[in-house]
Amino acid sequence: MAVEKHHWPLAVFVLYSATMKSLVKMPPGYPQLLRDLKEKIRSAQVKAALSVNHELIKLYWEIGKMIVDKQKNEKWGAGFIGKLAQDLQNNFPGTEGFSKSNVFRIKAFYLNRRAVLHKHQFWMEVKRGMAKPLTPRRGWRIAE
Repeated sequence: MAVEKHHWPLAVFVLYSATMKSLVKMPPGYPQLLRDLKEKIRSAQVKAALSVNHELIKLYWEIGKMIVDKQKNEKWGAGFIGKLAQDLQNNFPGTEGFSKSNVFRIKAFYLNRRAVLHKHQFWMEVKRGMAKPLTPRRGWRIAE
């Protein structure tokens, strides 16, 4: 008598294997271990994302500052930004964020945040008593 061979599709085998795995009895501490590991993994993912965001903000600040410095100190116009964007895209293929409009946004980000930072620093000096009034009508100056 010949033994009949069954050629089951791979999907049936995978489904059967997955079902059998769930039937394996786990030790009592396993659910807590799984919860702890999931928490650690999620925490690490959040920290990694925050770290990447922090580095990108620093990068955008530095790019914006370099553009503003070139335009101010070396009298470069805005025309070079399009060429710069194209060169950055060519040198970093697959990296998003360096289109001409984004490079203009990076410059605007720098200018905006720089202005906010200066205001914040000024008011911190006022709070610490290091800013002295020029006259009641003319505003304040940082004490030297």
